[in-house]
Amino acid sequence: MGWAGTARAQDAGPDAGTEAGSAATSADAGIAGGSDGATGADAAIAIEPPATTDAAASEAPIAGGDAGASVVARPTSVPSSPSSLRRVPAASQARDQERPVGQDARREHTSWLSRLHVEGFVDVYAMVHLQEPEGLERTGMFGDGDPSIRLRAFDARPAEIALAYAELAVWMPAEPVGFRIDLGFGPTAWTVHAGERGPDDFEIGTAIFNTIQQAYGTALLPVGRGLVLDVGKFVAPFGLELIEARDGWAYSRSVVFTHALPFYHFGIHLGYTASAAFGADLYLVNGWNNVFESNTAKTFGIRLRGRFGDVAAWTLGYLGGPEDREDEHFRHCASLTLTVRPVPALSLGLDAVVGADAYVAGYSITGDELERDSTWMGATLAMRYAVSEVFAAAVRGGVLRDDGGLATGEEQTLYEATFTLELRYATNMIVRLEYRHDQSSEEPFVDDAATDSAEARLTGSQDTFTLAAIVGF
Repeated sequence: MGWAGTARAQDAGPDAGTEAGSAATSADAGIAGGSDGATGADAAIAIEPPATTDAAASEAPIAGGDAGASVVARPTSVPSSPSSLRRVPAASQARDQERPVGQDARREHTSWLSRLHVEGFVDVYAMVHLQEPEGLERTGMFGDGDPSIRLRAFDARPAEIALAYAELAVWMPAEPVGFRIDLGFGPTAWTVHAGERGPDDFEIGTAIFNTIQQAYGTALLPVGRGLVLDVGKFVAPFGLELIEARDGWAYSRSVVFTHALPFYHFGIHLGYTASAAFGADLYLVNGWNNVFESNTAKTFGIRLRGRFGDVAAWTLGYLGGPEDREDEHFRHCASLTLTVRPVPALSLGLDAVVGADAYVAGYSITGDELERDSTWMGATLAMRYAVSEVFAAAVRGGVLRDDGGLATGEEQTLYEATFTLELRYATNMIVRLEYRHDQSSEEPFVDDAATDSAEARLTGSQDTFTLAAIVGF
């Protein structure tokens, strides 16, 4: 069972031939700053495996259409029909009744183990920041206080060989009941959970949940073709990219994924796949990036998904609910994703997001809250071309307008351009070489003219080269 390039389960379903993967996201300064969570983005249409031949491509369906399975399972094989609805022939039942209890126990034990799946990976990288001032020093447990990289979440440690993320996932498909647990370690895990509140304290919440990316139970209910029920902590279902770099086309994550969408939720998900071409999902969750509830309200979400054969897939989603402690400000967010594969080796992707909220920007002399409205909208365009089964190249461009400063920390327009070369070695190793340019209408980045933190000057752009290796099983 291969691990690289797998699709995501919220986009694969009981009737799909492949199961899919998971994700979450984070930002160093984003919507996390307002209301009840960190910033981010995460999941939507999964990126298909790197098919490079006609045969390979025809066997790797575009995720997002014939799906309805659990919110985020990542196995590479799923029953072709809802196994919970299978019926054992009467003759087999009679033989089972005649079998001694000990043999029954051994058979059931073997069946339980055969349903259990385990996978994992380690993600490391080395980055060169072309404008990095030599005198700036890192602070914080993971160097996340490094002032030289701005507005990046997952690749923010230049001039060293850095661990980005290590993940171990264990899951059992719903037949009819299953579960999934994803454990994450390293700076990415802390970034994703930076806004997690404990009962009364951010540090407690982050310490408790930073290693648990997902933990949910899943059931396949006998309704129509199978109604999926997930309860627990799962990655957000919106957006084109994922928390795990291995499942994307580029190594870094876009400005839209990093700043405009949530990373994870805690609550309930219902998913139904009406046909191979259409499905729908409903969500009732505590809010954006929080397990512990920060108010008395709930956030509601809906997602429609479909596909056009093996050529294209789309999702359209909405998420809304109060995210402040007083339940006064209603946050809205809409997301559209589209992936197209016109020929086996070429994949195109679009991710568009628009959101609105209000937040407390300060206090008056009399102590009254000064509220500020904020809207953000952004889009990402991406293209990946598989030269062969081993080599691929990807290009991505994105823009995010943040009116009010809730998404990125200040009112600005962010742009990014990324070019990635990819080498896949054997079946379990990905090497990526990436150049990225970030540009802002303001000056949030660090100039290379400074020699120490006190002299650091700000500028409107930053450039990086990154070499990354991801090894999994």
